[in-house]
Amino acid sequence: MMGVSRGGMMTYMAAREDSRIKKAVVISGVSDAFMSYDERIDMQQVYKELVGETPESNPEEYTKRSATYWADEIKCPILIIHSKLDKKVSFEQAEKMTKVLEEAGKEYKFISMKMMYMDFIRKIFLLLWSGVSNYRNIKFR
Repeated sequence: MMGVSRGGMMTYMAAREDSRIKKAVVISGVSDAFMSYDERIDMQQVYKELVGETPESNPEEYTKRSATYWADEIKCPILIIHSKLDKKVSFEQAEKMTKVLEEAGKEYKFISMKMMYMDFIRKIFLLLWSGVSNYRNIKFR
């Protein structure tokens, strides 16, 4: 399974709930809805509409959408790919996610890149096209 951005959030949720998923790839994925709400003022209204409330008024719903709070329940290996220059989902979310996966003893790989969005997307497609196991052969800046 693979998800990008908010689809990454959904991928984490599915990897927690569905044992049929054997591996997952999350690209620039939201792993902490609390952080996203605070970091993206432009998305706060969207969160209010989708979740129904703010993190302060309904922390349970934001926790449900925050894999960093239940990483120990993820059932499959995760490949996390994130750009240090991502302006939509902070790189800090990926770092936080890898930390909690490590603490939970979960299997994961983390690939970080320092490039702008379109260059990042092109490299991701090259990475996936060549096979994730061969990612060391692709030059990242």
